[in-house]
Amino acid sequence: MQYDVFGEMIGEEQIRWINQRAKVPEHSVGLMAGLFRGEPFIEGRYFGCVKGSWVLVIGFLLEGEPEPAELGDALERIIHRLGPGRISLIAPRLPEKLPGMVVERGRDSYYTLDLDGHETPGRLKRVVRKTREQARVKRSRSMGPAHEELTAEFLARVDPPERVRNLYLRIPGWVHNSATAKVLNAYDGQGDLTAFYVLDLAPALFSSYIVGAHSKTRYMPGASDLLFQEMIDLSLEEGKKTVNLGLGVNPGLRRFKAKWGGRPTMDYEMVELSLTKKFSLSHILGYARARAG
Repeated sequence: MQYDVFGEMIGEEQIRWINQRAKVPEHSVGLMAGLFRGEPFIEGRYFGCVKGSWVLVIGFLLEGEPEPAELGDALERIIHRLGPGRISLIAPRLPEKLPGMVVERGRDSYYTLDLDGHETPGRLKRVVRKTREQARVKRSRSMGPAHEELTAEFLARVDPPERVRNLYLRIPGWVHNSATAKVLNAYDGQGDLTAFYVLDLAPALFSSYIVGAHSKTRYMPGASDLLFQEMIDLSLEEGKKTVNLGLGVNPGLRRFKAKWGGRPTMDYEMVELSLTKKFSLSHILGYARARAG
C-alpha cells in the first residue's frame, strides 16, 4: 500500500495499516501528529508530518527491506513537492548526501525489552515489593497540575535541550486528546505524585515509553522501578511483544534500562536541516545530480 503526499488524507484505515507495521515509536501517527502539530503523510514506504514549511520524516521503513538511495530519493520528492524550509529526519542510517545546511546531528540506539518469557530479576522484585509498601500506583488517561509541577521541577534540574523540553511541555496536550496514551503514576504515603511514566500503546506489536520524570523534593526510592514493572505488566495485558524504551540518551539511563533487561536493538541517527528560501529548484536539481553522480 502506498499513498502519495498529495493523495487522500491519512484516515483510520491508513492509521491501522501503519500501526500494524510500526517499527519505532515515531511511527505512531497520533503521537507524531499530536506532538508535531502537523498533517501526517506517507511518501513511498516512509511516514512523515508537515507543518507549514517544516517537515518531519521518519526514515525507518514501514515494510520490506531497504534499497540503496531509497531514503534520499524520498527526500528529493518531499522537497520538490512541499518546498520545506526545515527538515527533521531520523533514520537507522542517514543518506550520505543531505540537502541544505546541517543544523544539528546526533546518533544513538533504541533500547528494547523483549517480553517473551521475561522474568523480572529477583533483586528488582524485592525493590518493587518494598516500594509497593510505601507507594500507590495508578494508571490514568490524563495529566493535571501535579504532573505540571513535577515536570517543571524535573526540567529545571535536568536542563535538557530545547527540543526535549518542548516535548515534555507538549505531552499533556497529546495525552488529553489521545486514545492510545497511558500515564503511570506513583504516589507516596502522603498522596503526592513522586514519579510518572507516559506510554503510547498505538503500535500493534510493542508499547512505547515516551517520557518519564521523578521528583527530588518528594523523592521515593524505587519509584522508577515500580513504574517500570507497571509498564511491563500493562504491556503484557495489552498483548505487546516488546517495550520500546526509547533512546540511550546518557550513561545513567542506559544503565537503568539495561538492569531491567533492555538492550540496544536499532541504530538511530537524526539530523536537522535548514533549507532557506534560496534553496530553489536549481539547488534541488543540483542535489539530485550530485546524488546521481
